Amino acid sequence: MSLKYKFILLCFCVVLSCAQDKKESQDSNTTESIENTSWLVVNLKGETEFSRQPTIRIDLSGKGISGSSGCNRYFGDVTINKNQVKISNVGSTKMMCNNINTEQLFFEALNEATFFKAEGNTLKLMSKDKKVIIECSHLKEGN
Repeated sequence: MSLKYKFILLCFCVVLSCAQDKKESQDSNTTESIENTSWLVVNLKGETEFSRQPTIRIDLSGKGISGSSGCNRYFGDVTINKNQVKISNVGSTKMMCNNINTEQLFFEALNEATFFKAEGNTLKLMSKDKKVIIECSHLKEGN
């Protein structure tokens, strides 16, 4: 193999290695970007109009998820590994609300969430086929 081809091969390997390092770095930053954050649901399985918008609060140190379903307060367990999310043991208060459809759709979507993606002020929870089922915007504390 000529020196020219060896050099091109070496450059290709370096670029490939840097790309992998960047991907691994982005994966770890994604988890940090959702730690102890609150999110306002802006799209729930295609629905964008809510009488009361659901919220999501993620606490990775306590491995918990909580917030409002649009009607009731809820709480549960959350486990995150790279870009995968598992939400389980979800429970809620049992107040009576005029329109329970948003709450039912929200709990259904939480149960289906398998992947997540956090970019800037946006959090997306996706189903196993990577279809976005919940899209949120960052909710500043105190709002």
